[in-house]
Amino acid sequence: MKYKNKDGIELSYTQRNNTHTDLVKEVVDEAIGMLEDVSSPSNSPMRAHQRVKIQKTIGFLKENFDIEDNTNGR
Repeated sequence: MKYKNKDGIELSYTQRNNTHTDLVKEVVDEAIGMLEDVSSPSNSPMRAHQRVKIQKTIGFLKENFDIEDNTNGR
């Protein structure tokens, strides 16, 4: 479920061919990539609950910024 503020307003980043939208989605996608790198089992001795929190954060960002899987070929 998308996040809504106290006034019931949610983000909408579904518009295509918009420079601002594209840039925001690119920045969020890069942040997702960084989180995925950190949470990779081979990269760090992280506890399971930490990994779950990172995956929930990734899902939250993808949903709220309409980021498709493999946006940058990942």
